[in-house]
Amino acid sequence: MVTTRPGEKIAGFDLVPMMHRKLELLLPAGHELAKQKSVSLKQIEQYPYLAFGEEHALAGIIADVFAKNDIHPQISSVTDDMRTLVDLVAIGEGGWLSCLSPSTTNLLVPLPCR
Repeated sequence: MVTTRPGEKIAGFDLVPMMHRKLELLLPAGHELAKQKSVSLKQIEQYPYLAFGEEHALAGIIADVFAKNDIHPQISSVTDDMRTLVDLVAIGEGGWLSCLSPSTTNLLVPLPCR
């Protein structure tokens, strides 16, 4: 059984973490924040943000992170398609918070979030 929520309990099952991934903000290479070594979650509010749709497994996790940190992103586009998100970031439509780290293009700069 696979879960994206740490500490989630499912009756009758022992859940064992298989991996731990940190969130990164993916930005186009020319973005002003791309020059930094890391970015704070609060900085995300100042720029257009691209989001997974509600049905995506990471949408709830990222929404929880925003809620716990009182972050209110300016959502400019929503999709469940990772390739679309990568393409939208690459053309400068916004940043995207993910732990999926697509290595399909050198047009994106992943920044660790703090």
